[in-house]
Amino acid sequence: MTLNQFKLLYQEQLAPIYPENEIHSILQIVCEDLLNWSRSDFMIKDREELSHLQEEILQKSLRELRASKPVQYITGKAHFYGHEFMVNEHTLIPRQETEELVDMIIKDHKAETYLNIIDIGTGTGCIGLSLKAAKPDCIITLMDVSEKALVIAQSNANHLKTPVKTILQDVLALDE
Repeated sequence: MTLNQFKLLYQEQLAPIYPENEIHSILQIVCEDLLNWSRSDFMIKDREELSHLQEEILQKSLRELRASKPVQYITGKAHFYGHEFMVNEHTLIPRQETEELVDMIIKDHKAETYLNIIDIGTGTGCIGLSLKAAKPDCIITLMDVSEKALVIAQSNANHLKTPVKTILQDVLALDE
C-alpha cells in the first residue's frame, strides 16, 4: 500500500469520528512520530510503497483511533509550548489552552529572576517544565498523587534537561 491509499482508508474509517482536516493532521502526526518522517516526507512519499512494518504501524494506529484512543496516547508524545512531552494513560494530554497560562505567567513575571513554583497535579510536568525551560533560575516542584505520572514527569524533565524536584503527594490529604 501507499500513503495515498492509507489517507483514503483513514478518511473512510475515521469520518464518523473526526472532521476531514483533523484526520489528515492525525495521520501526519502518526507518520511523524511513529514512522519518524518529517513533514516534507509526509508530502513527498505519498505514492511510494510502504514497508510491511510501516503498514502494520498505520493499521494498528487506525484501529486504536477507531476505538477513540487519542493520537497522543498512540504516539506517546504531545507537543506543548514548543517542547515535546512523553504522555501515556497515567497522564492527561497537555491542552493548548494551558499554553496560554504558561505564557501569561512568563510575561507577568518577566522582570523577576527568582520564582518558587509548585505544579500541583503535574501529570506530564508540562506546565512546570515549560516554566523552568523559559526561566531557568526558577525553583520548580512537581507534585502528583500518581507515582506513575511522576515517573513520566521526571522523564520529561530529564529529556528537557530541566532539573526539578518531585513530590508524591495527594494535595487534598495535606494537613492544614
